[in-house]
Amino acid sequence: MIHKALPTLSNFRKSGALVLIVAFLAMFVDTMLTTVIRPIMPDYLYRLEHPNFTGAIITNPQRVKQLEKLSVKLGILYAASPAASIITNPVSAWLADRFGYTLILYIGMVLVFFSTIAFTFSTSFAKLFAARAVQGIGGSFSVIAAFMMLAMTFKDTDRAKAIGFSQSGMTIGLLVGPAIGGAMYESLGYKSPFLLIAGVTVVDGVLRLLQQRPAEEKSKENAEEYSSLNLLKDPYVLLAAAFIFVGIATAMMVGGMVPVWLMISMNASAWQQGVAILPQSVGYIIGSILSPVLVGKAGRWRLILVGSLGLGVSMTIANALVQEHPRVDRALLCFWSSRWAGRNSCANRDRGVSGQQTRLEIRERLRYLRNRHRRRHDYCQSSTRRRTS
Repeated sequence: MIHKALPTLSNFRKSGALVLIVAFLAMFVDTMLTTVIRPIMPDYLYRLEHPNFTGAIITNPQRVKQLEKLSVKLGILYAASPAASIITNPVSAWLADRFGYTLILYIGMVLVFFSTIAFTFSTSFAKLFAARAVQGIGGSFSVIAAFMMLAMTFKDTDRAKAIGFSQSGMTIGLLVGPAIGGAMYESLGYKSPFLLIAGVTVVDGVLRLLQQRPAEEKSKENAEEYSSLNLLKDPYVLLAAAFIFVGIATAMMVGGMVPVWLMISMNASAWQQGVAILPQSVGYIIGSILSPVLVGKAGRWRLILVGSLGLGVSMTIANALVQEHPRVDRALLCFWSSRWAGRNSCANRDRGVSGQQTRLEIRERLRYLRNRHRRRHDYCQSSTRRRTS
């Protein structure tokens, strides 16, 4: 039986399926580790800075100011990984070209694994920042080496399909990361999502070790044509880079802003913050599926124009939602505020907090909301008083 299994294993090690799985997991792990922290870090950092605070974060005026200051740290933390990747990308590409992508894949896997473990046991902002920077370096090594591996393994006719399949790992990471992070953080604790990602990284590492080292041939043909200097002179490359920059920057700003804003305006929990980010990920998946079809029918430039206009319109609407709190948001806020006493008074009683203190905290929160939104929350306040009486 073992003799029969050995040829199968040998064929699997040489197959393109293993290459696709390794590239898929490399992009999935890097993207999931990037998105899983979005609903976790606002609450976790707040509790690190206020170790004596327990229970739900009720956003009274004092805590609103604290959360607004916290958003600056969150922005710095989220920017650590892209900043490290910008510095590392040219280095990792040069190393992959010089020593082969296999070694760079191993290095990237080890760095991502250690960054995940560092996230698990980090108890200060400095440690979280260092873990995030190491993640950026490891992700740069893994993703660039994965793309190089796909380009050298598959021919021109199959290369686009292989890259598309591998990038679906990035899409799935965008989709499941926030939801899994928020749900696991609230139900199983802070360490649980990072231990899950560490387990997936170990599986990816085992598969990378199974790969046979290819006979890579270095080619310096057309080196002048594809040099970085010539690419920087190409207006099409610069224009494409500008569009990509705007799209990714917008997505990252929204992903970093929405959780804190939900905590301030709606007292949203971690899992609710993760669910709130889901529409962005679902929209990305829909766009990824429709774009190849629409490019052939509408053309690249028309599709880019429509996408840019849609991005501008969506951000305008988002700004209006944040500034004005339309009826849907006001209704949800009123509902959550009026239901808060019924849901959390029992939990606070279990922690030794009296019902009178709970009512005072609710009243303080509603007083702040009333001053902020004037007569919008008068009905909400009266409804809550009837429920708590």
